Amino acid sequence: MGIVQKDALRVTVISYMGLVLGYLNKAVLMIVFLKVEEIGIVNLLLSIGLFFGQAANLGSTFSIWRFFPFFSDDKSRSIAFIQRMMTLVLMGCLLFAGIYFVFQDQIIEYYSENGAQFLTYSYWIFPIGVSYAFYLLYEVYLRSLFINVLPAFLFEFVLRLCVTITLLLFGFGFINFDSFIALHSIVYAVPTIYLSLYLWKKKLFTFRSQNKSTSKKLRTIIAKYSSISYLNTIGATAVVSIDAIMISGFLGLKATGIYTTIVYLTSALMVPYRSILRVCSPIIAKHWKRKEIKEMQLLYTQSSSISLFIALVLFTGIWINRFEIFSLLPQEYLIGIELFLILMAGRMVDMYLALNGAILSSSKKYSVDLIFTLFLLIGVIVSNYIFIPIYGLKGAAMATSVTIVLYNLLRLGYVQIQYKIHPFEKSQFYLILIFIAFLIGVELFFPEVEISIGTFFIKSALLGLLVLLPIYYFNIEKNASNYMREALNKILKIKSKSI
Repeated sequence: MGIVQKDALRVTVISYMGLVLGYLNKAVLMIVFLKVEEIGIVNLLLSIGLFFGQAANLGSTFSIWRFFPFFSDDKSRSIAFIQRMMTLVLMGCLLFAGIYFVFQDQIIEYYSENGAQFLTYSYWIFPIGVSYAFYLLYEVYLRSLFINVLPAFLFEFVLRLCVTITLLLFGFGFINFDSFIALHSIVYAVPTIYLSLYLWKKKLFTFRSQNKSTSKKLRTIIAKYSSISYLNTIGATAVVSIDAIMISGFLGLKATGIYTTIVYLTSALMVPYRSILRVCSPIIAKHWKRKEIKEMQLLYTQSSSISLFIALVLFTGIWINRFEIFSLLPQEYLIGIELFLILMAGRMVDMYLALNGAILSSSKKYSVDLIFTLFLLIGVIVSNYIFIPIYGLKGAAMATSVTIVLYNLLRLGYVQIQYKIHPFEKSQFYLILIFIAFLIGVELFFPEVEISIGTFFIKSALLGLLVLLPIYYFNIEKNASNYMREALNKILKIKSKSI
């Protein structure tokens, strides 16, 4: 677990650095410089563009994650494998660009009533999508080589810094909105271009053909796995984008701007999930290769405990200060408090059961995961279609969270029945009780206090003193305590170097 904690912590720190920039971008600069409808356009372009990138991968990222260990011992074979995956991604980009133009009339009709402005800029999804498609390919390749920090730094921090610069250029009048949209879309190529140069410089990739053949049996296995993983990717990624797409059609771009801004605020909870998953996924693949079920069970429990702990800390820290946080936003965003609670409930469950998908999709039963993904996709679409007209933005949040919870529970049950492994430990239950007790206490003793920076710091300090310190000192949950200890040691080491 040492490499997991070390790299996951580094990636988490980088992700939170990016999160601060992202918060500055989406919760401050966008709200200050852009109209709500313009925020809706930007976030809708991003949602569809990122979906395009995921879909255009055609399952290549999962193929690298699952099968790269079989090629990694021979550099020429590993590079040849990556070359084939790059070709697959290029074909995917061309395929989905073609699909977009074939169905352009239907897209125009869908957005003509409530999202006509979006149509003016819709072609900017392509630079976002193509850049993201190749970034995902490079990222999973580097993860398979246990190079976790660089791609995270480029995407989580450098990219968001570029977005900050484009927002400032627009906000201070150096560029107009059309130029802002163009520049905002193009900067998504920055991490991809840098990683391309990095792989070439480190001789981890070359355009020169390696002439390394793969057995027909292995090609068939990879093709089958890629096809099923591709469908899984489409379904899982569509869930992230479908609510924004459907809200824009039902309620318009203003509602989309509000909803997507709140969704971003809840993404703070997903940083540990993404960081731990980045590090654990290739390790899970190696455990399957070596048939190390006990080691996989240990990794599953440890990673889930850490994810649960961080999710509880973030949820509690944000919820007890919700009025202070939302007082900084315009009045029209106040509905976000309810949206925030509903969305966070689903995200916490998703984080806690984070490795379900990694374990299932890298096992011999990976095709079963397609059934769960289809349930997720159909469930989100149907529930959004039912709930949005009735409950508006709250309906979209309810539809997404309820479906994600059910989806995770179904996968949890299957993994438990099939492989007899699960993420549960008694100490996790103690963690949940401690945080619930603290939340109840704050609600009782701080019922309707005046909103101020002082109350924010008092409640945050109480969280540290009454919750985090006892968990750390009494070792109530050993994985959480070890994670805090690792984080503290890292901070002290950085501080000692700076003195």
